Amino acid sequence: MQDKYTTYIRKRTVRQIAFLAAVTVAAMVIGVVYAGSLRAEAEARTITAWILCQPNDYVNARQAPGTRSECVGRLECGDVFEIDGREKNGFFHAPDFPSENGEAWVYSGYIALEKPENADGKICTIRSSGRVACRKWIEGPRRCWVIDGSEVRVYSYTRNWAVTNKGFIQTQYIEGLGE
Repeated sequence: MQDKYTTYIRKRTVRQIAFLAAVTVAAMVIGVVYAGSLRAEAEARTITAWILCQPNDYVNARQAPGTRSECVGRLECGDVFEIDGREKNGFFHAPDFPSENGEAWVYSGYIALEKPENADGKICTIRSSGRVACRKWIEGPRRCWVIDGSEVRVYSYTRNWAVTNKGFIQTQYIEGLGE
């Protein structure tokens, strides 16, 4: 009796493992196909982007996605251009960039996907429960700390980020922007 039961349990376990393996492989195949179709769809359309940086500053457009790649052009603060769904090493692909090869790569830390509002150097106040990090670029490394109650000069901003005289600061900590 014990041998029949043990054999039954072993066969059932093998069937369950085989079923789970088949389901896992099928899910992986579907996932790869779906991700590929999403990537192809994203690459097929272009997205409008704006450069968000300090006034009188610029961002390099590069031949390949890397800081050591040759510069093929410059984008001034507020410039509008098109990117597609390709991203590599933190750089977005600009498929119709006016350069020799007709394309460029632009660092994502200076790209806003919504039109920035011009604040014309408006003085605003930092509101937080202590201090706020100012960044070298959007979501970049910390450049400095700004304490609660400090004043900053805001040049432009989007819904999430403001370009200030200190660096990039999240707008949720800046009081007086929309006034």
